[in-house]
Amino acid sequence: MYRLRKIKELKGYRFFQDFKWDESNCSLFNQNNIVYGWNGSGKTTLCDFFKELEDGQLSSTETSFSLLFEDTASGAHATITQNRVGTIPYFFKVFHQNYIQENIATADPVKHIFAVGKGQKEKIDAVKDLKSKEKEQSAKLKALENELLMKRQDFEQLKTDKAKIIKDAAQYTNAYNKNKFFSAIKALTARQLLSDDDYQKALASIRAEQRPTVSPIKTKFIQSTVKEYVSAILKETPVNKTIEALKSDAQVGNWVEHGLSIHTDKHSNICLFCGNPISENRLEELRAHFNKSYKELSDKIEGAIKLLHDKSQEFETAKTSLPDKGLFYLELQSQYAPLQADAQRVCDEYISVIAEIIEILKKKKSDMINSEYADAFLNRVSSLTFDYAVFEKIQDIIKAHNKKTEDFKESIRRAKEQVEQHHLSEFADEIAEAEKGIEEKEKEHREQKAHCDDLKLHISQLEQEIRNSQIPADAINKDISFIMGRSELIFKNSEMGYLITRNGKRAKNLSRGEENAIALIYFFNTLLDVDADAKRTIIVLDDPISSFDSNFYYNAISYIKEKTEEAGQTFIFTHKFSLLKDYSLMYKRDTNRYTIQRIHNVPQIINEDALIGQYHDEYAYLFKKVYFFVKNPPSDTSEYLQYPNMARRLLEAFLTFKLPLPNDKCTMIDKVLEMEKSGNTAAGRAVLRLLNNQSHLRAISGSEIVDDIDSITVLPDTLQHLLNFMKTHDKKHYDTLAKLCDPHYQEDGGAVEINRPTFRKVRLYEMSASAGPGSFLDDNIPFEEIDVRNPECTYAVRISGDSMEPDICDGAIVLIKQCEEIPHAHIGIVWYNGNCYCKKIVQSNGKLLLVSSNKQYRPIEITSYNEYHVFGEVLEVNTLN
Repeated sequence: MYRLRKIKELKGYRFFQDFKWDESNCSLFNQNNIVYGWNGSGKTTLCDFFKELEDGQLSSTETSFSLLFEDTASGAHATITQNRVGTIPYFFKVFHQNYIQENIATADPVKHIFAVGKGQKEKIDAVKDLKSKEKEQSAKLKALENELLMKRQDFEQLKTDKAKIIKDAAQYTNAYNKNKFFSAIKALTARQLLSDDDYQKALASIRAEQRPTVSPIKTKFIQSTVKEYVSAILKETPVNKTIEALKSDAQVGNWVEHGLSIHTDKHSNICLFCGNPISENRLEELRAHFNKSYKELSDKIEGAIKLLHDKSQEFETAKTSLPDKGLFYLELQSQYAPLQADAQRVCDEYISVIAEIIEILKKKKSDMINSEYADAFLNRVSSLTFDYAVFEKIQDIIKAHNKKTEDFKESIRRAKEQVEQHHLSEFADEIAEAEKGIEEKEKEHREQKAHCDDLKLHISQLEQEIRNSQIPADAINKDISFIMGRSELIFKNSEMGYLITRNGKRAKNLSRGEENAIALIYFFNTLLDVDADAKRTIIVLDDPISSFDSNFYYNAISYIKEKTEEAGQTFIFTHKFSLLKDYSLMYKRDTNRYTIQRIHNVPQIINEDALIGQYHDEYAYLFKKVYFFVKNPPSDTSEYLQYPNMARRLLEAFLTFKLPLPNDKCTMIDKVLEMEKSGNTAAGRAVLRLLNNQSHLRAISGSEIVDDIDSITVLPDTLQHLLNFMKTHDKKHYDTLAKLCDPHYQEDGGAVEINRPTFRKVRLYEMSASAGPGSFLDDNIPFEEIDVRNPECTYAVRISGDSMEPDICDGAIVLIKQCEEIPHAHIGIVWYNGNCYCKKIVQSNGKLLLVSSNKQYRPIEITSYNEYHVFGEVLEVNTLN
């Protein structure tokens, strides 16, 4: 079984920067150890160190330590360092104020239900926090569900709207709905957008009604060969004996030629017109005029005329057979209309020209021997192009129309498909974007739901852990009854903690002492776990019952004594002298008592002062502390802070001893004035100032620094006056105390022989607002020398300005300790952003501030450390001028 024997060294842990065990003034730790120390002496810091050993993890990598453990059976030693935290042969169990805060929790807002337990407060707080978060996240989830629902509804409406556009455009039936649309768009592999013209054509095709077929134009139009044919006829002349009268009168000639033909066919020599006989000579003359050559040419002319009549008739037929535009489908009508007009114009032109050519042929027939008609013919026929492409185009349109009529259902189906594919291609991006928005919202919803589910699961697990880790209510009730001496408070296990009743009714609130007692009961009831036993446990208690009510104070001490009897080792830390005495009475066997204090800003653990152990109050000890403070003041003024309270308590005890009058009848100031009837002495004034003022610095909110009337630097002189006051008003009493404290005390001398440092010379510089980082301690900078007593003073500076008034006035001389860092709320000389300052250095919310005592000046925040340089810390304000 091992026991912690000493802390050989502890470095880099808060202000335990270089702690070493004092072999000559400190006995090795015993089984029970009681450590007494004032606030600020390091008790809590040391307990926090033990707590980190309990947790097995140091808060700072800068911390190093060496702990000596001893096997009580064999005497073997084991030294544990920071590199072997996990090998400590003991289990540390620490009870301090943090433990109370960590293990006492209010489970409901009206404080009817309390929870206690290892980590219960954190778990309760975590459950509350998680439930608050779960409520917030559930609201967010609900909002996401609504957003997702709206997006899905909008998407369904979008599909419906798009499906309707396609249904209306393609004239689909009502069977074409959003589902068919969405299936079609998901099956779309390539975009098929139509041009505006093609889209309109497709729409026209869809909206068209089936029309009858249109008959094609069946006409053989006149060809260009007619020019040679007619031209040759017009150029030909007959070989005959011309009868001039018939030649000159074509009408008569034609009539006679026709009559001769009738008479020849009938073999009649009698004129069928007048009935008179026709002489043979006359017939021969006529036959000679109308001979074979004439006949042949005449027949040719007649044939040509007939041909041209037929062709003219064909053009008439073609013209009249051109179909009406309205017979065609709408998409063909626009193409056909200009072609129809061109075809009609062509027909009219050919009919007109053919009629003129026929007239020329007729003239030829009347004047066959004349060949000049050919020129007129050629002039007229040259206007004809013999180009009938317009009719071919019309035929193509007729064919397309008739083909559509034949394939009407298929063409409408193709047009509908084209329109559908066009709109699907047009809507694809919008649909994809909407789908993406839903997918993102669904993903966000899934993640949020998973987050909410995790929160609910975590809450459920924590609640189960809280229920599982509760110790039985009967065990708490038993110990509560023992400590309080009554069964006023009754605990009952509930789902999230303990339902507490007071005198049968729900306890609305617990006092701080009751909460402390509950935490202490839990601490001892759960002291052991599966890996620990009492003999291998070091119990560390930091002021465990300082807040207990006086009516169950002693029972609590007895309870602690009983619970620690089986522990391997016990450490009890306290700042109350009365508790120290009570613990000392309770713990006698195997018990050592120690004092923890700060000397020169370094914590020390030493054996209990004889004046503490020999007396039942701390009066003699307080006198000793004040006496040696005055005799040999610390060089570091930060160590002065604890002495004003000590001095006041010493003074109050002395005044009570000298004038034991009730406080409501006579205040401490009244007592001083009563004792100082002899006059206005320096000692009396100093004592009054001590009672009136706090006499030390303190930091308050807002990073402002408030100073008391008396500067802390004059405290040794003030307390010297206090000792003189005591010696003046009760010399025998004072001499007895002084001899107890100081073997070298001389009754015939002053109240205390002061060991003040001798004077030495340091440089005095003038403070310049423009001083640079290298200004002070530079041989090239003018200076003078002054005498100072403070051994830590490096140099002095004469202050310029009123920013530190009333603490440091314009022209005052301050003693400086050269350093690289100034403690929080201490005054220093610094250079920042091109200016030199005398300010208080304040750390606030992660910011570094330069604070003036004069409230007319606002704090200066350090934002650029490249422009910041520390000259040194102000030790004191010198009274020299």
